[in-house]
Amino acid sequence: MFNRKICTFAVLNLKVKEKKYFTLEIVEQTEKVTIYSILFDDDEENEFMKFIQKYSGISSFIHDVQRILYYVEKLRKMEFWKGILDLKVSLLKK
Repeated sequence: MFNRKICTFAVLNLKVKEKKYFTLEIVEQTEKVTIYSILFDDDEENEFMKFIQKYSGISSFIHDVQRILYYVEKLRKMEFWKGILDLKVSLLKK
């Protein structure tokens, strides 16, 4: 259904003068929205999933992780963009 294209990129770490290769991995994809995360070639999990797994296990960050996931879900459903467009229209009418 969706046309997935995998591209590999390189980033140069100037501190250690080393290239790290990564791909942009699709985290969520709908008809209107695609959310990507970086997946380094030597890792099994993308950076988004590593972040969620790391901080969802720390009690002081659970609320923040839940908010991030809430907004990712809103992005996925396009509710976020509809709210932004509604705000823009209401500001233009003033």
